[in-house]
Amino acid sequence: MKKKILIALFIAFTAITGQAQQKTFKNANAAAFAKALTATTKVLDVRTPNEYVQGHIEGAKNVNLFQSDFLDQVEKTINKKETVYVYCRSGGRSARASKILTAAGYDVVNLLGGIMGWKSKGFKTVK
Repeated sequence: MKKKILIALFIAFTAITGQAQQKTFKNANAAAFAKALTATTKVLDVRTPNEYVQGHIEGAKNVNLFQSDFLDQVEKTINKKETVYVYCRSGGRSARASKILTAAGYDVVNLLGGIMGWKSKGFKTVK
């Protein structure tokens, strides 16, 4: 009987601590994303360099998600103590990047709808 109770407690403890350790990123619509941006906000554009030069959010650093050293490049420029705001074209790549960054210990906010959603709400980009 004691063995069954101990096993049940172990399973419950493992489930609880496993969920607590599973950190997730936040999503923000264009308005909330824009509101959070300041001169010191760390903004990461995970599109290709060609996409980036076509227009990006002012102050955004470009690190292509498809680079083999993506995480290394981010870690060289953004401290894990800072929240990083991530976007791509439509939200798919930035969601993948957000998972990678969250797993690496970053606090991440992902732009829902990407730069397309940003522009559709009237927010500006720079070249």
